[in-house]
Amino acid sequence: MNHIGTHYLKLFMAGLAFGFYLVAAGIRGWGTEPLSDFSNDAVILTILKGGIMFAFIFTVGHLALRYFGIIKAWTYAVLGTVCALPLFIVHLASGTFEEMAATGNLSTGLFIPACVGAAIGLAYRKSAGVDGVAEDLEGMNVAYRLAAAAAGETASGSYGQAGRGQVAFGRAQPTADVVGGFVHEGTEYFSGPLRVRTSLVSLLSASILGGMLSTVLQGVLDLGSYMHGLDRIGKTIRPGNLIDVLVGDLVAKGAMALFTGMPVVILIAIAHFALRSIGKSGYLAYGLGGLLAAPAMALVTFGAAGPLVILSTLPTVVGAVIYRKLAGLEPVPVAEDVIARDRRDLVGADHARRKAGRVIIS
Repeated sequence: MNHIGTHYLKLFMAGLAFGFYLVAAGIRGWGTEPLSDFSNDAVILTILKGGIMFAFIFTVGHLALRYFGIIKAWTYAVLGTVCALPLFIVHLASGTFEEMAATGNLSTGLFIPACVGAAIGLAYRKSAGVDGVAEDLEGMNVAYRLAAAAAGETASGSYGQAGRGQVAFGRAQPTADVVGGFVHEGTEYFSGPLRVRTSLVSLLSASILGGMLSTVLQGVLDLGSYMHGLDRIGKTIRPGNLIDVLVGDLVAKGAMALFTGMPVVILIAIAHFALRSIGKSGYLAYGLGGLLAAPAMALVTFGAAGPLVILSTLPTVVGAVIYRKLAGLEPVPVAEDVIARDRRDLVGADHARRKAGRVIIS
């Protein structure tokens, strides 16, 4: 049975990520109890308190999923949401929850923390990977060669009949229902053609994470320019004000990322399907695809979507690479079944029968 790996440092980092979100919510007043003290100690304490609680609840849920052998992506998205919402509600300012419920804004008020929790859950699942039994790499290599030879002998069989390749070769044998696959030491492997999966959950998660990471990147770059400007005119800034400036800049760019969220989803999807149509599945290809998707959309709309597309470019590039990581690979589907009425029609495109018709003297 496969399990998602348990990495306590990554679990702690997942908690810290939510702790940072609580600090941002507290500083900007997103319904949570506002931070009255912007000192470094107060900020770090808030991050640690929220982060440790999130990490503890998430770890308990993760261990429960491991116990039952559940590795589905949506379960970790749900786990992250279940961990995030109670902590966010606990940190709400007095009367805020009742006010949101009374005005019918409870779903919208809890939507952002739910998305943050789901994104953290999916990110942990992908980064932790799947635990399995230790692989015998040398034995696997031998098994692969034997299975490939067996498949070659099968292909040489007569039409409509299997060749000798379906017999077992000790511990290595082609799988009964997978051509191009083989089993070694109880583990099934597949060496056929692959493509990137189409996953709505991964698409939405990639757009959210892409927006978050691009926001942080832009914020750090802007902060560097801001500090350089202050240094050039001989001024300094207190740490508390520096945090407020950084968070304010991140919030402004985060709001812009939310505004461009739907275009980013569309652009990542366009890049994904375009790359899949030409058989590309590498991370570099997805990064370049995300970069080219934005100007392509601007051209298609004759510049009407130009300003919005420009704002979406960086989140799309980051999100496309994240999507490639989250979605993973799947086998390329085989050709669709052909329904034939006449066996003479079953000839190749370059066959002489398709170029010349039969002459019947009447």
